[in-house]
Amino acid sequence: MKPLYNKFGILNLFSMSRLNGSYRLDLSVHEERVVAKIFIELAKIEGLDKIIYFHLNGKSISKVTKEFLDKMNF
Repeated sequence: MKPLYNKFGILNLFSMSRLNGSYRLDLSVHEERVVAKIFIELAKIEGLDKIIYFHLNGKSISKVTKEFLDKMNF
């Protein structure tokens, strides 16, 4: 999917009705950061335990907490 995202932009292909799946987001890219913020806001509403198998810079994050998100500026 990455070549499609690069060509059309992830926000043009992203579907709020199909959120399940795996996403590899580059937070230095504005559109991909917007998608990450969408996921984080949904997780805050539905519960942070909905974020599983989370990796940042190649390192696994065992638990996503509000404090972690605050440090990430989400």
